[in-house]
Amino acid sequence: MQSKALVCEEFEKKMWLFMDSSLNKEEMLYWESHLRECRLCSGLLLETKEALSVYESLPFEDLEEETFTKMVNKAVKKKRAGFILGRFLEAVYEFLFGNYFRKFAFGGAAFMALAALLLFISRPGEREFPPVMKKSPPSENRSTPSMSTNIAEMKATVKATKKTAPVKATRYEWQDKATAYNIKRVGTSLENIRIKEDKLRAIDEWTLQAIALRRKMQLLQTDLEKSEM
Repeated sequence: MQSKALVCEEFEKKMWLFMDSSLNKEEMLYWESHLRECRLCSGLLLETKEALSVYESLPFEDLEEETFTKMVNKAVKKKRAGFILGRFLEAVYEFLFGNYFRKFAFGGAAFMALAALLLFISRPGEREFPPVMKKSPPSENRSTPSMSTNIAEMKATVKATKKTAPVKATRYEWQDKATAYNIKRVGTSLENIRIKEDKLRAIDEWTLQAIALRRKMQLLQTDLEKSEM
């Protein structure tokens, strides 16, 4: 029969398969029986599940490296074989990149939609300006007015022009309601982008952290392979 230490070590290697119910029926029953008798393995399983639940409950952009380190330390505080840490980091890595690429894809789609909307409103219809008023030519039969008459007519014309002069068309008067509404939506979208600018910049920081995390996983896997030889 295997010693208890060897059995516990074997459970460490198969714990993630056990959690996913990926083992066959006989192995699942065997480890369920072992967990009822072994406080060490059952405690390790419970701590790992708690660490994962805490991680998954945190918003993606709010997770800091210090928080991640605390969760790892909690999951492996029994200081068992490094295999547990490697598997935990691997699961976190997959979870991290899944959220990262979904966020990136969503952000890209949003910017494509915004660009299409800007292209649409950048080609408005023809502007409708007031028609130019043409002055009719003087009649040939009309007698030549005197100087005082000309001055009086000029004053009257200027006064009438001030009252009836067309007001310059505003930005929206020559556009339909749908286009004006789209312009307003673009302004709102741009304001939201400015508000979330810091969160978008955080993507680059997460990329660097993910690369460092992947490197740690590779080192841990190498150490594990050496220890099993």
